Amino acid sequence: RVEVADSPSLELRGPLTLDAWVKLAAFSTLGHSPILAKWGVDHQGTAGYGLFINPKTGSAEFIVSTDGSTRVILSDPQPLPLNAFQHVAGVVSKGGLTLYVNGVRKGSVSLSRPVFQTHAPLIMGSYDPAFTDNTFPMAGSVDEAQVFNRALTDDEVRAIYSAGISGQCKATPLQNFALVIKKTGDIGSKITSSPTGIDCGPTCSARYPAGASVILTATPNKKNEIVTWGGSCAGTGPADPCTIVMNADKSVIVSFSAPCASVSAESNPATITYNSTKTKSAKKTISLSVTNRSGPPVTLTEIATLSRDSAFAILSISPKLPRTIPAGKTQAFIVKTERAAGLPPIKVTAPYFDLSLSCGLLPASILSLPIPLAFGEVRIEMHAGELRVQATGKGVTSVRLQIFDLSGRERMNRISAGNSLILSVAAGGRESLANGVYLYVVSVRGNHGILLRSLVRKIVIHS
Repeated sequence: RVEVADSPSLELRGPLTLDAWVKLAAFSTLGHSPILAKWGVDHQGTAGYGLFINPKTGSAEFIVSTDGSTRVILSDPQPLPLNAFQHVAGVVSKGGLTLYVNGVRKGSVSLSRPVFQTHAPLIMGSYDPAFTDNTFPMAGSVDEAQVFNRALTDDEVRAIYSAGISGQCKATPLQNFALVIKKTGDIGSKITSSPTGIDCGPTCSARYPAGASVILTATPNKKNEIVTWGGSCAGTGPADPCTIVMNADKSVIVSFSAPCASVSAESNPATITYNSTKTKSAKKTISLSVTNRSGPPVTLTEIATLSRDSAFAILSISPKLPRTIPAGKTQAFIVKTERAAGLPPIKVTAPYFDLSLSCGLLPASILSLPIPLAFGEVRIEMHAGELRVQATGKGVTSVRLQIFDLSGRERMNRISAGNSLILSVAAGGRESLANGVYLYVVSVRGNHGILLRSLVRKIVIHS
């Protein structure tokens, strides 16, 4: 038995509609078994309204009471078949009672007074023993029972029945997101995905279910080509596949090209603070110098923010692109930027831009994108009260460590020449920090001014 306690929302006097799917395993011969009813017992004045199974005929009945005792009965002359779900509905309208079985009207009868406002519970399957000694349990199942405080039309009842196994409990459609690949450089190179969908080549976009992990693999057409990842794959190594979790629409830029080894870029100022407010945006101007040290002329075709979630947007670039830079020349650009109103103030550090050139994506800008420390290029650890940073690789000229508290306030900013940095952070040490959880960013500068910067990570300081 399923029972729902009495409440004002169920004390309906009409119009109203009851409907349910019922599957009988056997017929009860003891008394009317309730499919869905707000009913106590008629001789105690607690009868209200309900759908029942007639114990003698095995047919569906719609019964209401206008005084708590007297019953108005509407019956289907045909018994319900066993072991198969059937849809039964009863409607109280201004015209009276109507009974439906499997979307078909089985009969109507007038009703002279409103339905009695009983305080009995709403029951399914059997009566509440608190109201009667005989519970008359139904042998079978009831599914998708519903009570409406209005009279459904013939078409609405028929629509519920026609829904069939689709039911009223509709499954939420699985959300999916678009993955779009933009390929530049050698058109013979390919990007493929696992699971399948991307084969770029010919198919450079696909949709994947929310939460799906998609692995992209880039295959150069020529052995000496360099793969450069951008967009949602920014920071992925040239020889590594890119794994994307599809929690939003994603776009990926993949460049197959020879490296722009002779090109470098520099932005000024080195840091910018955007003091946007709830009602006012913040605008800043950045100077960008691009130098082509040697070799053939290169053409700068695009200046873009480092990622789609950049702290600012580009308003204008002067002079306009594309711009060709001859060998041995430097081209200066003025880039006007804006952080939108409603975003909190933020401080950003150069480099700020991704540069697309005729020779490919500028390596310096790619290397300056935030990269995970899991690849092992930079290691940071606590040992005997010392915080040690070690950068592996060749050509490292300096290591910088910035430590922030959890509110984002900078607590330490240290730089060391070479590929390592050691700080004594224990109590009493020269660089002491209280025990606790902090945020940190490691920046490694290499030859030609190339900068590698980590994502913001957490570290536990303990002495």
